Order: sequence, then structure tokens, then C-alpha cells
Amino acid sequence: LPMIPGNMGNATTFDFPMVYREMNAENVLDVMATTPVKQFTDACVEAAKWLELQGVSAIMGNCGFFGHYQKVVQERIDTPFFSSSLMMLPMMVRSMPRNKKVGVITANGPLLSSGPAMENCGLSTADKSNRVVVEGCENDIEFARAMAVQGAYNPVKFEQDVLAGITRLLAKDPDIGSILLECTELSPHAHAVQRLVNMPVWDYTSLTNWIHSGCARRPFTGHV
Repeated sequence: LPMIPGNMGNATTFDFPMVYREMNAENVLDVMATTPVKQFTDACVEAAKWLELQGVSAIMGNCGFFGHYQKVVQERIDTPFFSSSLMMLPMMVRSMPRNKKVGVITANGPLLSSGPAMENCGLSTADKSNRVVVEGCENDIEFARAMAVQGAYNPVKFEQDVLAGITRLLAKDPDIGSILLECTELSPHAHAVQRLVNMPVWDYTSLTNWIHSGCARRPFTGHV
């Protein structure tokens, strides 16, 4: 799967150092398993411990569905673990007025809605039911082609699929007041999404920049 600028897996997405470690997972699709798979869990922990030995300040996953593994991995490592973009959901929900909801666009709507990833990332069951609206892109042609990991995809057509998904999402509920892009492949298209919806849009890169800002504080400069 090509990782274009804006994707978590493309180091040019960020203006600070990133260290990458590929997991030794037998089946990468186990990331979507609603019950953690032992081999995938072990592979995730192994990669995280390697990163710890490099001296990293925080560790992240590269798929929103890593939220399925937040608890089981965090119990076995010693570094802050931000598995999923979904970890922003509780804060986003709390920030919204009572009559507003958070819209989530995801790589697979049914799996995200039925699985525990959002709860594992701190969202209450009540908020999941009443304050979050989910829409998946799993049936959109170019999106599905990219997720099939065939070695190439068309980013222009992919963006069209993303915007079509956003349109379906907004049609589901007129009270949506902010958007979360779950999938790391969605981040390159965050600007186009915001241009369409004219509301706050957060994604994996938003989370990464926030984490870095806490791990590498710098002195302020300016004038009084």
C-alpha cells in the first residue's frame, strides 16, 4: 500500500523525527479482530519493546483499529501508547454542545460500530450510542481497492470516495458538528474534507502532532 504524504507511514508527513518498526504479524487484518489475537498482540508488543530500546518518547499504531489492542498492549510496555486515532473521540465528544455529535468516517463501518475499539480508547457506551455517528467507506470502489493492498491506487479517485463517505455521514444526522477520520489513509484528504464540511476535522496526524508537542517542549519566544 503506497503511503502518500499525510499518511502516518510517510515520514515526510511530519517536521520532527519518527522511528518506525514493522510488526511481525502473520495476518495484518487481525488488527480488526474484535477480540485481540495472541500472535498479533505479541507482535505488537515485540515491536513496541524494540522502539522502547531506541529511546522513543511515545508509541503509536498505524491504524485506527489498533484500538482493539490498546489495553492488552499497554499492560505489557513501559512507554505511553497511543494506539488509535479513536483516542481523540472522548475529548471531541466532551467539547461539543449537548445537541451536537461527532461524525466518524472509517475504513469499515460495521466492524467499528460492533467492535470494542472506541470503548477501549475511553469512549463510554452511552456516548458511543448517542453522541457518535459512524460511516464506512468499505464499499467504495477505490477505497476498497486501496485496502486490498494491491501495491497501487489512485489518490484522486480515493479522495472522491472519501468525500462521498462524508456526504453519506452528514446525511445520517444533521447534528454532526465535528469530524474524526479514523483510518490513517484518510489523513491526506483532511483538507478536502474540511473544505466540504466547514467544521473541525481531526485525524491521526492531529493526534501525532499533539503527542509530539508534549514529548518535546520548547521555550517560547516573542515580545511583551
